[in-house]
Amino acid sequence: MIFAIIVGCAILADIITGFVKAWATKTLDSKVLRKGLLHKFSEIFLCGISYGAEYATHYIPIDVSIPLFNATCAYIVLMEIISVFENLTTINPDLSKFIGKYLDSNKSRKEEKENEKFD
Repeated sequence: MIFAIIVGCAILADIITGFVKAWATKTLDSKVLRKGLLHKFSEIFLCGISYGAEYATHYIPIDVSIPLFNATCAYIVLMEIISVFENLTTINPDLSKFIGKYLDSNKSRKEEKENEKFD
């Protein structure tokens, strides 16, 4: 249960910093919002699937226990933390000195190319 709460907090932090980033850069766009919310929904859905799969292994005669739910949650939290850091460095460029060196500096160009595919 605690893993689900942590995932929820990480997703919420990413949504909030994403809104602030869009507001600060004057790029608030409903298409980007819809795409982002669909990504968040798919992350939550993946957590549900991994929980169900892990739960089902208790009723299937397999001698292997795989912590699928915990691993999925850990990956999603890590991904969300990186996204929050990216948003924060856009909001406050001074943070790039500390965090930016660990992030992909070409990410914004990659995102623009991806967004062109969906338009």
